[in-house]
Amino acid sequence: MIRTVARFAAVTATSVTMLALLPAAASANVTFHGGSIQYANKAQLQEDGTVLMTFTYQCVPGFEFKPEEPTGFIRVFVQQPEAYGFVASPATCDDRKHTVTLDIGPGPFKAGSAFADASLFNSNSFVAEKQAEIQIK
Repeated sequence: MIRTVARFAAVTATSVTMLALLPAAASANVTFHGGSIQYANKAQLQEDGTVLMTFTYQCVPGFEFKPEEPTGFIRVFVQQPEAYGFVASPATCDDRKHTVTLDIGPGPFKAGSAFADASLFNSNSFVAEKQAEIQIK
């Protein structure tokens, strides 16, 4: 009797462990995504030491979707050894592609390499991020 109970417990524990390791089933026709953000690996240096960068983004609306209002925002950081810049800008999250050019400062930036980090948020959550080395010209 004790052997039978021990075997049953071992088989049950193994079965539960195997079920926990299996991924949840999802329809093959459903794609889950929150959004994307892209930018070229270059920025345009301005006379005042700021930089211009162009972003293409797409994001799904959050729960508070209002078509007449921006429903998210883009946050960008750019850094060089002795310069730093930041900008936050409204974004339209309607599951369509949009392009925006942002002026990032204060800097003052110099021509050369820099690090950029862009994040995209809809009205209630983070949806995408890109980090890359860029060239300021």
